[in-house]
Amino acid sequence: MRRISPGTVTVGVMAILFGLIAAYVVRNSGGPEPAPPPAPAPPTKSIVVARRNLEQHDRIRESDIQVLRVPASRDVPAGTVSNPMVASGRVTRTTIKAGDIVNENDLYGIGEDIGQPPSAADLIKPGHRALTLEVHNTDINNGLVRAGSYVDIAMTVEGSHPDIGKTLTRTLLEKILIVGVHSSTDPRNRSGAAITVSVTPEQANTLINAKQNCQLAVSMVSPNENDLDAPGSKAEVTWDQIVGLRALPPPPVEPKPAPTPNYVVQKYVGGKMVEVVLPYNRVIEAQKADAAFASQKKKARSTGFERQPGTSDEPATEAEKENTTNEDVFEGLFD
Repeated sequence: MRRISPGTVTVGVMAILFGLIAAYVVRNSGGPEPAPPPAPAPPTKSIVVARRNLEQHDRIRESDIQVLRVPASRDVPAGTVSNPMVASGRVTRTTIKAGDIVNENDLYGIGEDIGQPPSAADLIKPGHRALTLEVHNTDINNGLVRAGSYVDIAMTVEGSHPDIGKTLTRTLLEKILIVGVHSSTDPRNRSGAAITVSVTPEQANTLINAKQNCQLAVSMVSPNENDLDAPGSKAEVTWDQIVGLRALPPPPVEPKPAPTPNYVVQKYVGGKMVEVVLPYNRVIEAQKADAAFASQKKKARSTGFERQPGTSDEPATEAEKENTTNEDVFEGLFD
């Protein structure tokens, strides 16, 4: 048997060591181990749901519905629409709430006779009246506000009254049912929209007065309100509040002048004393007349010629001058 030399053994051991070292370096320099492939996603399917409330006899538009992906294992009613193109353009047979699945049973078939759709009169609540309003909303014509929607009606008025603050917007009526949406015939209405609402007679009078003096606008109410017939709060905001202006102090109130006293004059009539109440203004007028009369007398005396009623143009005597006194002026006040 041939013996292996020590040199051969040494070379073999060194070769094994270098191989192990090389393998270690290669393993650590190659980066982290690749992640395992992701688990396959669970299978899904498409369903079509209503994006907003759809009333009976509404014609569905693409913006009225949306497609949702749900797990394929989810149970859905038979007849569920999965393709939006199948529902678009068709007429609803029943009311479909926002978020509900659109079903073939909820839609009239293509070309099927749908009968006479309900008129605005059919939607008016008992005891209510239908009133048409011009509203300054540019979003009315986009189809979001339709017959069957509930809205709040707000008014905007301008004025110089301190409480208005340049312009005032106030919620006038809340949770009002719309029974029709139309095109406006008023050229001043930039939105070109008008609505017909179902209101009580009192609310109708309020709106008739408001539409003559201010602009009206509507905001939609969520169909999920607990009680659409319950009254809400009449919120209001002024332009000064929006821009953060300080409220102006109220104008000073001028004090009312004190009442002028009357004069009480006592005189004897037939041996009996009576009191006569003379208004203050009449006494002042009499005093002015007395002053004017005295001035005329003084002027006449200075010229030596004084003319009295019922006398000639000759100069008055001193006795005649003394006969005319202030009592002559006040005598008419007592008659």
